[in-house]
Amino acid sequence: MIRFEVGPELSGGIDALVKRFEAVPKYIAKKHLKAVMKRVMKAGVVVLKKNTPRGRGTLNAGTGRRGGGGALRRAATAISRFKGTNKRGTVIGVLGYKYGVQSRKAIWLEHGTKTGIAPRRMVGRTMEVWRGPAAQRLEQELKKALEAAVKEAKAGINPGVGKSGYGPGRRK
Repeated sequence: MIRFEVGPELSGGIDALVKRFEAVPKYIAKKHLKAVMKRVMKAGVVVLKKNTPRGRGTLNAGTGRRGGGGALRRAATAISRFKGTNKRGTVIGVLGYKYGVQSRKAIWLEHGTKTGIAPRRMVGRTMEVWRGPAAQRLEQELKKALEAAVKEAKAGINPGVGKSGYGPGRRK
């Protein structure tokens, strides 16, 4: 799992944009913020895959060739979630490997083991390369999303009625 923190030079612009989302109805802001985080984190998967070592694969008994390598690269993924209630909450983005055998393998490769696997710093290198561009992209995406959210709120396109039929746009 990668924890993304923005440096002080970029956090001012991002914080200001997120605060401006408070003027938009919560259900619209939540939708747009989740979409922004998903787009930004998706770009990080490409960088993480580049920094993940190629697998050797297993030896095929019939042909004598190796194949099926790269399972750890295929396990690289990004998740964006909203934690909290509709009134208060945080959008969270996580970049890492799918849970299971591959995530354990990633931990061993990242930190090394006592039995001889040297640390490879896949995630560390990803953060060094990806942190600056991700913060800049986050700021750009937030600007676009804020414009779209304000436009949507003014037009009344999304009344906020879910599958259950309840919400601010519900007819009584």
